[in-house]
Amino acid sequence: MMDVKRLSVLVRLAAAKKEADLIALSRAGEERAAIETRLSNLDAVAQAARDAAISARDAVTPATGAAFARYVTHERARLDTAMSHAAEIWHARREAAAQSFGSCEALRQLHEELVRRNTAARVRRHRDGV
Repeated sequence: MMDVKRLSVLVRLAAAKKEADLIALSRAGEERAAIETRLSNLDAVAQAARDAAISARDAVTPATGAAFARYVTHERARLDTAMSHAAEIWHARREAAAQSFGSCEALRQLHEELVRRNTAARVRRHRDGV
């Protein structure tokens, strides 16, 4: 049978790992949200540029608009790749956090059961005068 003190240490270590994994998951979520914001801002700027190019009457604006459209396409591809990578990281962090949460909970329950059994054994020994 495992010693209560050793199990207590394992419970604390599992809780610390769970917290670290939750922090990593949160950071991965923040990175995804930041990329989503950049994509949204890029779409808004691209739409404004298209609107300006449509209403322009000079010869330079369409060429500038086409160059900007190429830039937007390139930037969107770069951000889409970054989002894909961030999503993979987020899913991995979520899996690690779920695993840590389960391990922590299982160890906590095992610790509680061991403490309960040890307490019951002490009470019996005291009651029986041993």
